[in-house]
Amino acid sequence: MKVRKRIEEGFGWGKTIGLIRQVKVRGLARVKEVFTLTFIGWNLTRISNLQRGSA
Repeated sequence: MKVRKRIEEGFGWGKTIGLIRQVKVRGLARVKEVFTLTFIGWNLTRISNLQRGSA
């Protein structure tokens, strides 16, 4: 359940802040790019929060 919560946090962030709630592009390749960029942003957010917490 802890792992699932961690995974769901990323999707929740992507839907509220990222661009995956309603995709504005067409085609599987472009949607994949939007999804990838959204989760790159999520990972950068997590990294910055982890660094702030340990410093």
